[in-house]
Amino acid sequence: RGNATAVELGVLDRTAVAQGVGQAAGLFGGVGTLVYAPGGKPKYDFVSQVPPEEWRRIFEIDVFGLTNLLHASLPELRKCGGAIVGVTTYQGARLEPRGGLSAAPKAAAERLLAVTAREEGRFQVRSNAVRAGWFDNRGVKRTDIATTQESVLGRRGRPEELAEAIAF
Repeated sequence: RGNATAVELGVLDRTAVAQGVGQAAGLFGGVGTLVYAPGGKPKYDFVSQVPPEEWRRIFEIDVFGLTNLLHASLPELRKCGGAIVGVTTYQGARLEPRGGLSAAPKAAAERLLAVTAREEGRFQVRSNAVRAGWFDNRGVKRTDIATTQESVLGRRGRPEELAEAIAF
């Protein structure tokens, strides 16, 4: 394992994305891994109750933000046969009422990652998705949704567990 840094940026700003990738490449002499973990905080509701502008906002973050990152980072990733990991949702395999605004854009992102794997394999670049369930993030313990009762572990995941899955 080597050194790493996290860069939080507005993925819809192509200039900021290119600068962030350039900054990372400058710090480490290249970019070996791209982890895309979007956080648009969608409004969970029935499909019929989600306003079109909210659909657009989340699709822009989850799909077009990913394309901006891919466009900026693939030249660097090709140099070293790097890896791309997108954090998506468990709802790709298990659909739930009120989960459409999370599931649909993440499904599109998963397909984009799969196509990228096919296209970039010739450069030894890997591209995968990790389907995350509910987990505690940014140090905030959330118990407002009854997901812990549905979890096999009886609790939400921990960030370090997700990080281990991404690093694998």
